[in-house]
Amino acid sequence: MSNYFVGMRLIGMDICKNRYGIREGLFEKIYSVPKWNSPDYIAILRDICLREKIDLAVVIPELEVLFWSESIDFVPALLPPPKFGRIALSKSALFDTLADTGLIVPYRIYTRAEVIEGKADEFKVRPYWLRDCGPGTTSAKGALKVVDPSEARAWALLQKEVTMFMASEYLPGRNLACCMLFFNDELLKFVCAERIRYFADHLILSGISGNTCEGRLINDESVRTIAEKCVRLVSQKTGEASHGLLIVDLMENSYGIPMVTEINLRHVAFTSAFAAGGVNMAEAQLLATMGLIDRIDRSEVRFPMGNLFLRDIDGLPLWVENWQDPQLGCAL
Repeated sequence: MSNYFVGMRLIGMDICKNRYGIREGLFEKIYSVPKWNSPDYIAILRDICLREKIDLAVVIPELEVLFWSESIDFVPALLPPPKFGRIALSKSALFDTLADTGLIVPYRIYTRAEVIEGKADEFKVRPYWLRDCGPGTTSAKGALKVVDPSEARAWALLQKEVTMFMASEYLPGRNLACCMLFFNDELLKFVCAERIRYFADHLILSGISGNTCEGRLINDESVRTIAEKCVRLVSQKTGEASHGLLIVDLMENSYGIPMVTEINLRHVAFTSAFAAGGVNMAEAQLLATMGLIDRIDRSEVRFPMGNLFLRDIDGLPLWVENWQDPQLGCAL
């Protein structure tokens, strides 16, 4: 979708567990690589980058983003600084950092054993959101809306792979995201969105599978202000410049005030919708990586109220500028 990168060669590197992805045709080539924490990772990565003459990298898995920011310097990539990344990857560290800022809801951290023993009963907020708070966890892993304490105990018994849970006030309002591109403390570009529905939401107790199937692009200055404040507060805590492509997730409380729930260090499902709506964050990320900041379109796009982002299992993502619900007996 970018006029700047029409002749780009896309080379993929992945652990290649998704067989469909290997044959999907998005990349000219896909190399199988080990996980980021493998002793062979850097050597294999370096060999591929030299062989393919890789100019720029876009890193997606968040634990890999952190590893690159700490250990990879032979390929240019616009990444958040290491200390910032470590806080963002840990739900508990992020909430501890933002405590007393008014940006987050009340919360407590419990081990799985403590939840099973009933210690989470001491968390007086009802209902509350219980979820895995391990580093790098995504897609509301291990999440449940708890109304009765017995639900938390039963859930922890089932979630054998979760070692640490976070209990936090349940937020009933809009599910929001603000994507921001920072370069050495300067906010270059931003765009906001609302998640409406998730794939297979009826099959998951939390209703959140982590894969948005329906949403919309929005213009909401309060969302951008709160998200930017969150990023800058964490950066102040670490003593690092705000840098890289970041997506702050927020949920509205019962008063309609957006509260921060997490920071993503990577692109999310909305990336193609952002570009279709006129805000190409991926293009801006690459231009900034190349030092071509003057070529980034800094204008704010106004989105039509009826726009809709749609994804389905068997098709490409769609962005509809003005959606109208079908009427019985009428052609679309």
